Amino acid sequence: MTLPAALAHPAFRAYLAGNFAGLNGMWILRIAMGWLAWDLTGSAAITGLVAFLNFAPTLVSGPVFGVLADRIDPRHGLVATQSLQFLLAGALFALAAQDAITAPVLLVMSLGIGLAASAYHPLRMTLAPRLVPREALSQAVAMTALNFNCTRMLGPALGGWLLAHQGSDVTIALAGMLFLPQIYSFATMPAMPPTPRAPEADGAPARGWIAGIFNEMAEGARYVAARPLIRDAILLTAVVSLPARGALELLPVAADGLYGQGAGGFGALTATAGGGAVVAAIWLARGSPSAARMRRRAMVCAAISLACVALLGLIESWPAAIALVAGLGFLGTAVGVSNQTIAQTQTSDGRRGRVMSLWLLVAIGGTSLGAIGIGVLSDLIGIRSALLAVTAVSAIGLAAIWRMSDKG
Repeated sequence: MTLPAALAHPAFRAYLAGNFAGLNGMWILRIAMGWLAWDLTGSAAITGLVAFLNFAPTLVSGPVFGVLADRIDPRHGLVATQSLQFLLAGALFALAAQDAITAPVLLVMSLGIGLAASAYHPLRMTLAPRLVPREALSQAVAMTALNFNCTRMLGPALGGWLLAHQGSDVTIALAGMLFLPQIYSFATMPAMPPTPRAPEADGAPARGWIAGIFNEMAEGARYVAARPLIRDAILLTAVVSLPARGALELLPVAADGLYGQGAGGFGALTATAGGGAVVAAIWLARGSPSAARMRRRAMVCAAISLACVALLGLIESWPAAIALVAGLGFLGTAVGVSNQTIAQTQTSDGRRGRVMSLWLLVAIGGTSLGAIGIGVLSDLIGIRSALLAVTAVSAIGLAAIWRMSDKG
């Protein structure tokens, strides 16, 4: 059997293998921190805040790292960011072993991990397209998503089992160790000099290092605004991330607070979401439709995902909740991968870091705002009402994007 075109390239295979280990570590660490936040405090707001701080640095520093991703060899930055995550996981393990973890400790650690991740994501999105020829790029994006979502299914299931049977210290230790193969894969890849920088749209770059960064950030934003396909992909990602991804970040609250299923139920729900995402990624990897067709598909899946979030706020059955979370995993991945593929394939190499950092800004920013928003509202009006309220706001945004897309 012939390998898919993207897998014919050894560097891309090494990238997938290293990421498989590191992403499992990321999911297990997030599962452990989310569960500890809920177990220690019983507060949906604190649990949401831990998730928010894990993503919040991307809102501030993500675009800056996007500019830097266009300027440096991405391997060096990736080794640095994942080494930092390994060290933070080690510190968290030491505290867990001494039974010294508190809510403030979790908040500080989540912020540190979020800062490392805000650099990691634009760097990895700049690296992956350079490992395959452009004609294999759509397939590489889909296979990267499949890899991500396989770990999204395996990591939470393993993390939930470890929390229930081995304790938080063992869970965190394993998460930290899984970053090491990823660091090794980045460190041993061939050198990748920065791609030639695209000329600025408004003349010569601004003088000064800091001024130059902000000038390039602004140029990247203008580049996106002038291209409706990329613009709509980024806006649609924001609208879906707020309710759908935000709700998935509060699965500890749903699993235990609504259904009384404990850590095992939390792991089961998160793994179920990952299972739905894997099915979506396999489906998406089978073809390479046009950007316009991908946009239409993303719009439809976005509308259905909002309906799933609303139903999650209405139903009281545990089996039905599992089915809806699986649907959210499938639909969220279909929207995210379609929009990411549009942004990747429609962007020139010299601007890729900046454009993808904007995509990440809304994807991760929407998720973090959704997590903290749903968490705070849950403490005020209950999680069911919170899910319905956030879904209603997002539905208005989706209608606006749909109308703008029709006009474009």
